[in-house]
Amino acid sequence: MACNKRMIDIEREINDFFASDEFKKLAFSYDGVYRDYCNPEKFQIFDDTPIEPICRGVNEKIIEIIDNATINMFIRNNGIYMESDLPFGRKRDIPIGKLIITECGCGGRKDNWIIRFDNEYVYHTFENVSEHYCVLDVKEKLVNVY
Repeated sequence: MACNKRMIDIEREINDFFASDEFKKLAFSYDGVYRDYCNPEKFQIFDDTPIEPICRGVNEKIIEIIDNATINMFIRNNGIYMESDLPFGRKRDIPIGKLIITECGCGGRKDNWIIRFDNEYVYHTFENVSEHYCVLDVKEKLVNVY
């Protein structure tokens, strides 16, 4: 099943999700996430608050965005990974980008989330083959989409 999206399109959709009210609602649903007292539209995640539960919710959204059961892309810790098949039925999680969490404006802490895929995955074309491009060529160019 084809994905019909380039990596840059997936990156933009995930970042649009992070800027949405849906993401704010998701973040507010976890312990340790509070409304910013200066701006109730923003949230605060304090340094000792684990973000893994929020990332699990985000990973469900990433599955929706990709809309392809053969591609397993997810956020863990401060990275974005793609599951890659290895010989003999084994699998390996390959880092393909970063999760960047910063403060945005007055008050909010850890309230500005974005991802950035590594350039070799975003900007690769088959005419300009890069030796760095792999992860099984990003699941066969997101499962055979050109």
